[in-house]
Amino acid sequence: MGVSTREFKAIIRDELNEIAEDQGLELSKADNRGLAFEIWTANLVFAAEDAYDGEPTDAIQGSHDLGVDLLFEDPANKLLTICQCKYTAAQKTVAEADVSAFFARHERFMDRKWVQQHGSEAVQELLLSYGDRIADGWSVVYRFLTPGKSTDKLAQIAERETERYDDLGLNIKCEMFGFQELKQLYVRSLSLDESIPDRVELKLPQGQFFEHRDPYPTLIAAISGNELRNLYNEYKQSLYAYNIRGYLGARGVNEAIGCTAEEEPENFFYFNNGVSAICTDFDVIKGNRVVATDFQVINGAQTITSLARVEPSSAKVLFRLTKTLDVKTEKGINEKIIRFNNSQNSIKVSDFRANDPIQVFLERNLATKRAQGPLPKFSYVRKRGTARKGRGTGASLKLEDLAKIRYAFLYEPTLISSRPRALWTLKDDAGSYEQCFGVDGRLQEAWSKGAMDEALLAIAIHTHIVNDFRQRGKDDSNYKYLFRMRFHALALAGVYARRELKPENYGKIARSKAAFDDAFDGVWGTIRQMMSLAHAPVVNGDSTLYSLVRSIERWTEMKRLFEEQLDLR
Repeated sequence: MGVSTREFKAIIRDELNEIAEDQGLELSKADNRGLAFEIWTANLVFAAEDAYDGEPTDAIQGSHDLGVDLLFEDPANKLLTICQCKYTAAQKTVAEADVSAFFARHERFMDRKWVQQHGSEAVQELLLSYGDRIADGWSVVYRFLTPGKSTDKLAQIAERETERYDDLGLNIKCEMFGFQELKQLYVRSLSLDESIPDRVELKLPQGQFFEHRDPYPTLIAAISGNELRNLYNEYKQSLYAYNIRGYLGARGVNEAIGCTAEEEPENFFYFNNGVSAICTDFDVIKGNRVVATDFQVINGAQTITSLARVEPSSAKVLFRLTKTLDVKTEKGINEKIIRFNNSQNSIKVSDFRANDPIQVFLERNLATKRAQGPLPKFSYVRKRGTARKGRGTGASLKLEDLAKIRYAFLYEPTLISSRPRALWTLKDDAGSYEQCFGVDGRLQEAWSKGAMDEALLAIAIHTHIVNDFRQRGKDDSNYKYLFRMRFHALALAGVYARRELKPENYGKIARSKAAFDDAFDGVWGTIRQMMSLAHAPVVNGDSTLYSLVRSIERWTEMKRLFEEQLDLR
């Protein structure tokens, strides 16, 4: 299973060469090898961990980076991942002093004056708010990554520094990633997407199962881990089509699952929460063989896949199979089974919305087979662990991304930074999910052509803003802040669209570069002017970008000034 050491070395070499060709880098120069490795690592982390805002290139910090090569943000979970990348040959080891110095950066970053004196404009935009984030309850991961060896001493440095921060009451973790850890991360980034199996057959242990009949017929057993292992090898990811997540990789709890199965199989039954599955019907035949129709694992994807990735063992697993009316999981008994059983791995709030009818509808209907004017080629991804990867598949538009785009376009931008989880939380729980995915604030199981065209226009505008703001920040680091305010720009564009454009033309404008340019001719300069005016207090040191993008008062003033400018046109 996985990727061999030899093959992974070749993968790194080939992919670095590909990046060098795309970026026009000569890899004989050490600085260029370092930059190519940073780009490669940014792409890998995004593909494997699937929680961060923006795109991989947004994480790259450039020169005068204060030791921060990559910086990833997960506002929904208040997580900041700060990376230093050091390219070396696979057989070499990085200096212990370099690793120690990087893991000790917290104290430096808490000093705003030091950050201002030594950091580039781009890095300052992110790190001047570092202390604010710590005070606001953010967690921080410092991660040192190298394709070289990670020795026991380097791992001990990471453990020691993590313990030091813990003693200080700080939620800061230090991680050392060498060749083997990068290989594990790479394997984690790979995923499958298959349909639900119609019929599954399982062998239960004689005398170790019983049936609970009312109100939902349920089989409960101490099943062989190898039986589940064989089940995965036959059906793979199709077992989890209606799970709220795919397999999240051999890390954390999942790594421990595999270790327990190998090292303490006799205790696995007691340590593991087990596997819960649903089906529309099941029969017990020949005493202990179960044939299940529309079989789906709704809790235990991590357990089953972890067992499949280790050698066969004598481990026993608590197994529960419940017959319900269907395998849909957006509401009713199935939704409750998921909600109350999923506790072993971290669950994003958005995971619980992944199987809503509107999300299934969007996965099937919201996509482009090719770039269409301002619209990129993309596919909609409603569920973690199922993103299509590889050449020709286009970009992945995640549930969380569409929620942000549509909410900013239709309403306002500050909630995206101040309370992102609200975007995929229902109104009854003080959320705004209905606004993000509903029509006129009410959820539907499908969208009309008008609603789809409106969403496509918002995606097209967001794509234009992101590309423009990224390029301006690349050409002049003084404009790096623009990208951080992209949802404010999108919200202003939404105000403009509702005032100046006809809804029946949204689809044409979204798909035609000429129509798009004509519709928004002259308004982009005004939008950038609003960004600059709002950002002025940050430049003067009277505020931070972190507080700016969260302030409803500043947004209201920006919108008022923008509408005044539109009235003068």
